[in-house]
Amino acid sequence: MKALFIGLSALALFGFAGSAQAQFYLGAQGGVSIQDEGDAEEGNVDGEIDFSEGFAIGAVGGYRFGLNDNLSLDVEGEVTYRDNDVDDITVSGVDLDADGDLTSFAFMANGWLNWHVGSGFSPYVGGGVGVLHVELEDLDVVGLNLDDDSDTVIAGQLGAGVAYAVTENVELSLDYRFLIADDADFNGTETEIENHSVLLGFKYLF
Repeated sequence: MKALFIGLSALALFGFAGSAQAQFYLGAQGGVSIQDEGDAEEGNVDGEIDFSEGFAIGAVGGYRFGLNDNLSLDVEGEVTYRDNDVDDITVSGVDLDADGDLTSFAFMANGWLNWHVGSGFSPYVGGGVGVLHVELEDLDVVGLNLDDDSDTVIAGQLGAGVAYAVTENVELSLDYRFLIADDADFNGTETEIENHSVLLGFKYLF
């Protein structure tokens, strides 16, 4: 995560140094949230939590810096909400029926490098760092209701996608993002947090 932060910082600095031209933009995004099976550990007891596919929705705001005729750098802030249901929990190899809700708010600082290849299309890659506030709610394991709990942890993400300029000011995008965070502590149980998202996006450039 440290290497990712340094790399993104270097890209941002290069963007500021490369051009004084910038466009402010606002945007929104939404799509599918796929929460990886998470390892859970409490004391000497190991387990796993399975999740079903859910949804993600968020908003962004930032600046696009022109590096040259074919390259630009987006530096932005992002807030994204994700929601996935708990499917089941495995403890010491035994599958237990479970139900509940894992939700999170990601607050990220991102950098995206865009290649403007013509015909309005722009592939891009990048990522970001920030914090993830995650909550485990309404958890029911074989009829036993457990207390809700939440945690805030450091997070990072990598992603890639393609954007299409509908007009000079309106842009649509489709991308994939992989988000990973430090283990969250829910009532003393350390739980692994990894997420895959496929997002449709909209940006308006001023």
